[in-house]
Amino acid sequence: MCRPSQYISTSVDSPTHRTAGSRSRWIIMCTSTWVLVWLLAGCVTNKDLETLRTDIGQQLVMTKEELAKRTRENQEKIAALDQSLQTVHTQLQQLSARQQTELSAVRKDVDAALTQLDEHRATLTKVRQELERVRTDLALLKPLGIALENVQARLDTTHSLVNALKAETESQRETIAQLGEEVQDVRAAQEAIQQETEHVKAVVEEIGAELVQRLRLELNYARERLHQLEQVLNRFPKKERAGEPKAIHGPSS
Repeated sequence: MCRPSQYISTSVDSPTHRTAGSRSRWIIMCTSTWVLVWLLAGCVTNKDLETLRTDIGQQLVMTKEELAKRTRENQEKIAALDQSLQTVHTQLQQLSARQQTELSAVRKDVDAALTQLDEHRATLTKVRQELERVRTDLALLKPLGIALENVQARLDTTHSLVNALKAETESQRETIAQLGEEVQDVRAAQEAIQQETEHVKAVVEEIGAELVQRLRLELNYARERLHQLEQVLNRFPKKERAGEPKAIHGPSS
């Protein structure tokens, strides 16, 4: 029969009792059991009790050291975890600040784009008013019998172009209103709108120049015709011209 100390040392190293708390309970249980068995058997001596006491003391010291070691390890892990949490919290605060800054910049870009679109719309309104005035001037030339079908077609085309540009501007404005969720497309949309506006200005200026040139030519032609008619009328006697209406002078350029 083996001694209690030998059984305790082999039992404590069992894989099923590796934790400090279970090891202490296992030592106490084994010690109590073997002391009781040896007492009943009458085989316990003072030497065995001293050896058993020494083994129990060593096991308790080892258990305390292991508990202290694990306590230090747990404290180190807790400190590292706390530091990691503080780092994550700091990173989250920095990320939130960057997002707020980027959102403010996007809002400024959107406001600037909307302001620019309003200016473009006002410019297009002025162009339309100018075209209406040109249409009115052309209506005054119709009684003279001048062929203005080509000019009228150009005006209609220009009017359709202005309406199309207005619709496109409204569409672009709605698109820019949605740029709060599409941050990366704001600058590209602004560049496209600026290029389209420059193209529209160039087209309108070209059409306006062509219209003014054509109107000047038509007015000069009308003046020449009126001058020729006056010369023809002056050749007739006054009696024959008594019932004729007076000559109509065209508007000056």
